[in-house]
Amino acid sequence: MINGVFLIDKDCQTTSRKLDNQVGRKFSIKKVGHVGTLDPLATGLMLVAVNEGTKAIPYMEDSSKEYIATFKLGLLTTTLDLEGEVVRDDVVKEYSKDDLLATINSFLGKITQIPPLTSAIKVDGVPLYKYAHAKIDFDVPPRIVEIFSIELLDYQHPNFTIKTSVSSGTYIRTLGNDIAHKLHTVATTINLRRTKVGNFKIEDAKKLENVESFDIINIDKFLAHIPTVILDENQGKLALVGAQILLESDEERVQVIYDGKLLAIYQKIEEQAYKCLRGFNL
Repeated sequence: MINGVFLIDKDCQTTSRKLDNQVGRKFSIKKVGHVGTLDPLATGLMLVAVNEGTKAIPYMEDSSKEYIATFKLGLLTTTLDLEGEVVRDDVVKEYSKDDLLATINSFLGKITQIPPLTSAIKVDGVPLYKYAHAKIDFDVPPRIVEIFSIELLDYQHPNFTIKTSVSSGTYIRTLGNDIAHKLHTVATTINLRRTKVGNFKIEDAKKLENVESFDIINIDKFLAHIPTVILDENQGKLALVGAQILLESDEERVQVIYDGKLLAIYQKIEEQAYKCLRGFNL
């Protein structure tokens, strides 16, 4: 059985869910999931987990992400990308590169965002896009996100391109439009590519048609940001049944390995006592 995660370069016009289904059909696997949804028009890195690998998804969801995005100033659509209906298409004066740079750099650090109503964020258990499709007016709650780095790659008026590293939950469509608002205009995302998730890079990904079973990344490597502890025989027997164990470790969360296999992820509860968060059947 294949267990782990594939690094896939998603094509434009493919939904994240459709990519999961394609992976499932290609390898005859029913249990498939992904880390971080990409909009249909976006391309780039998708981490697609299969079988036992799907259990590791929650422990990667908070990973930082890197994007290269191009925005058109003066253009506003209902979805902040080219899938939506055009609301405005204004002729905008050309800005100096210094003014654009200063505005972009002002977004470094923690900022408040209001996610697009067409996003998949759930409120009261319902994805926001379902409110939008039902034409239900809804006040989207703001959220705090963080911009770790942001770089202006190109400015060919009215389009500008940035490369940015952001915290989980950051909406690049919203970021582009917020930058435009600070310039007293609007903007829509016309191209978006994800180039990094955590420590995984787009350079190591393949198009789905080129992915083979040997490209699978083992779960322990996928979770390399979580420290590893090798168990002795007594600890291993306890971990095999998900029991509490004692570990000489200062880490809050660890991967536990016994007899060369990843058994589980454990969380410190007090002193040297650890409880099982998630077990793996490998």
